[in-house]
Amino acid sequence: MVAELDQTVAAWLADAAPPSWLQVVVVPPCDRLDLVGSCARGRGHRVLGPPPGPMFDAFEVPAPEGLEGDGLLVVPRLERWFLRHRNGLAPVRALLARLCGLERHCLVGCDSWAWAFLVKAVGARMMLPEPLTFTPFDGACLRRWFGELVADRTDASPTFRLAHTGDDVMACDDEGRPHHGHLDQLAARSLGIPWVAWHSWRASLRVSTHCDEQVSERARAAMAGDARTFWVVEPNDFVVPRHHEDRALLVLQALLLHGGLTGERLADVLPATGEPDVVHALRSAGFVERDEGLLRIRAAAYPTVRRALQTDGFPLGAM
Repeated sequence: MVAELDQTVAAWLADAAPPSWLQVVVVPPCDRLDLVGSCARGRGHRVLGPPPGPMFDAFEVPAPEGLEGDGLLVVPRLERWFLRHRNGLAPVRALLARLCGLERHCLVGCDSWAWAFLVKAVGARMMLPEPLTFTPFDGACLRRWFGELVADRTDASPTFRLAHTGDDVMACDDEGRPHHGHLDQLAARSLGIPWVAWHSWRASLRVSTHCDEQVSERARAAMAGDARTFWVVEPNDFVVPRHHEDRALLVLQALLLHGGLTGERLADVLPATGEPDVVHALRSAGFVERDEGLLRIRAAAYPTVRRALQTDGFPLGAM
């Protein structure tokens, strides 16, 4: 993905008078690595961080200053520039107004859920060019990537077998085609998002001494001669807390829209329904985790969260 981003941006950066000084990259949800920001910092580009918290409590916010200069300017997380409450859109409106008048290469990264919201809330599509996004990972991509991770960290290559059949999910025929479609299915369930697939993959791995009851006799017979075997089991299902499903879905949607929030800010963007706090229940159920002081959606739970929101009629993140 880093190489894809570099290749896409290179030709645009080389143009001294591009058709648009702005470029937008929509990033899949649950990006913990700050892909756009990490790439920019690693290459020495100027990175513009989000405004301080008090700016979200004012009706009017001054536009960022000092953005002129040479080289690439990067706004890696546009979702950090707004809050979904009555005063919370002023910072992002001021930023976009300032960027539209800037004659400098500027790359804007934005989470897909936030982008869908900002298109409707502040008319982002009228001020910014049509966004780009990354090529989704398919089963072949996952096989290469997981294989590289294994090669980097182990001396002897382990075998990854399905616990119920014993099939080697990494094995290919003489023409390089996988014998089994498990990784294709994983890519589809993960919506082509690599970090979602990776977390789901890791959650499904077991060593034989810890999953005897999940490994069939047929699978055991298939492992003869393997130096080391990881068993691939069906991951556990995520279940939305019962009796307060509506409140839980509102919390999950808010966390997706903002890419994570503190507990205080989460309360600011939710309707006051008088229901009990469901965050603890969502953490216990595996939907939400606390990371660097923010409540976030767990990547492995994202497909379930998206499906639940879609079923209940919530607008979805656009890709």
